[in-house]
Amino acid sequence: MRSTVLVLLCTAPLLLVAQCVADAGRDTVLCNALMAPEPLLLGGIPSASGGAVPYTYAWSASYVYVLGNTTHHITASDMLDDTTAANPYLVSAWDDLYYVLTVTDAEGSVCVDSVFVRLSWMGVHLGTITYYVAPGDSVQLVEPNVSGGVEPLSVQWYPAADLDDPSALHPWASPDLSTSYGAVVTDALGCSLDGGTFAHVVVQPVHVEENQGERWVSVGPVPVHDEAVVRFAEDLLGGTFSLFTLDGRWLRAERIERITCNFERDDLPSGLYVWEARSAQDRCVRGRVVLE
Repeated sequence: MRSTVLVLLCTAPLLLVAQCVADAGRDTVLCNALMAPEPLLLGGIPSASGGAVPYTYAWSASYVYVLGNTTHHITASDMLDDTTAANPYLVSAWDDLYYVLTVTDAEGSVCVDSVFVRLSWMGVHLGTITYYVAPGDSVQLVEPNVSGGVEPLSVQWYPAADLDDPSALHPWASPDLSTSYGAVVTDALGCSLDGGTFAHVVVQPVHVEENQGERWVSVGPVPVHDEAVVRFAEDLLGGTFSLFTLDGRWLRAERIERITCNFERDDLPSGLYVWEARSAQDRCVRGRVVLE
């Protein structure tokens, strides 16, 4: 006799949970790291998805440097405001580094991602430079007062109106009136820094020309060979006598102690130069001298 067995299967709904995914954010650049930049926010929006909530977050990073005989170990807790936050702020950057985000979900599943932060170290020096030129003269500016950055660098000087090439590292300036110049430097990472105006071109008429009436200063012989004989008005005693190239570069200066002074040419090459006599009361006269 054949028997029939009936088997009943009871099934419950099957719950599928997606694997957790960590998102540390896109690789990025921190500009002007020397200039106390704004803190950089790390992590995606959101920094974790999938898996079972709630999540726990752990950020890690490591940097080592040696100072003298001591080795220093810098960790994420030294660089981030909160290593357990989903989106911490990078508040102290040390170098180009990977920051690793480890996410653990409620079921103990672990997922990992990282973000690479590259630094652009740019800074501004506080020095200034002043050029004195006669009307119609030109002067070549020094390089910008912004240093650092990732090469290649691009430069944009301002104001641009009286410059031969505002994008040159050392442009020539030919202002009709006294003008102060500055430059914005941009590096290969797209970081820019404006150093502010620091190169001051002062346009002053030459108050005394040789062979004109009553002289404040006379320089001879013309041209000068080995030694120049310079005669000064009494009002210039105690002041300074300086020599510049035509582009405004200072060469030498000596104190005016006598009405008549002898100045050695030394190793100056032949050419046309600008002299300046400035009194203790800041009275200034200029002229030109030829060396042969």
